[in-house]
Amino acid sequence: MVLYNMEKNEISIPNPSDKNCIERKAGEIVDLVHCDTMFYENWFSGDTAKIEVNIPLWMKENTGLEISDFNGILQRGVKDYLGITG
Repeated sequence: MVLYNMEKNEISIPNPSDKNCIERKAGEIVDLVHCDTMFYENWFSGDTAKIEVNIPLWMKENTGLEISDFNGILQRGVKDYLGITG
């Protein structure tokens, strides 16, 4: 999140440190972590993709729901399927 916010605020992201030059105590390990800021960009962008989904007629007729209701249900279902919270 720090790197994502730096990108959004047009702050230069420093090069990673050489992990061999970072001081550490005996038994401590230093490693580099991959940061995917594009994931956060896509997550927070609010951009949408228009897709067409077909559902059985009985499902539409027996629920009394409007198309906009199905949109929210589909989004929640996909997030649940992917294990995404929030």
